Amino acid sequence: MTRAMVAAHRGVATGAAENTIAAFSNAIDVGADMIEFDVRSTGEGELIAFHDAQVRGVPVGALSRAEIAAAAGVLPPLLTEVLAVCAGRIRLDVELKEDGYVADVMAVLRAGFDPGQLVVTSFLPAVVAQAKDVYPEVKTGLLIGDGGSLLDLAARFGELYPVGLARRVRADYLAPHYGLAPLGVLRRAAAAGLPCLLWTVNSPALISRYATDPRVAAIITDVAAEAVAIVAAAAGR
Repeated sequence: MTRAMVAAHRGVATGAAENTIAAFSNAIDVGADMIEFDVRSTGEGELIAFHDAQVRGVPVGALSRAEIAAAAGVLPPLLTEVLAVCAGRIRLDVELKEDGYVADVMAVLRAGFDPGQLVVTSFLPAVVAQAKDVYPEVKTGLLIGDGGSLLDLAARFGELYPVGLARRVRADYLAPHYGLAPLGVLRRAAAAGLPCLLWTVNSPALISRYATDPRVAAIITDVAAEAVAIVAAAAGR
């Protein structure tokens, strides 16, 4: 029986800050198949694993890594450090939060990680397209369902019917919010040959529901250790 991979959302933050080497090592230790993490660029052009766009109201892109550490209380790891720790041990889902340094990220990934163990994702269609342009061998995924205004009807319609856009940017995966799954998105993605990376699924009941769904390639979750056990049990039935 096929089973979904378990992707640890920003690592496993038990006893560690998210998006850190310790959190990523925890994800490996609990048996996750993949780590999902975010990449941003500092004011000095260093590529780091970091989620938030700002620290204490200042854009991350205007700060040095040391300044981010002083403000956030944790030194964000360099992308190269993440790759060095994870190479050969776990798959990676690398989310690009912004445009402007896609080629730089792709160059680091090309030099430091097996492309067969990678997927590069973004909410920004142009970034997904650029990633494929720069690094055709890498798998890409289009993230949808970012919780925008319900009044933005065009955006909400696009989330329900994302296949055309995913095809235009040559995405290999669709990465929908789990709330879109029962609204036909999984079915439409599967019909288009797009496996899904479902985020962020923390309910044990939902993890069990999607554990062996052939349309779901990975379940991105904050409870990776629990999800590993649930998925293994479901696959063994």
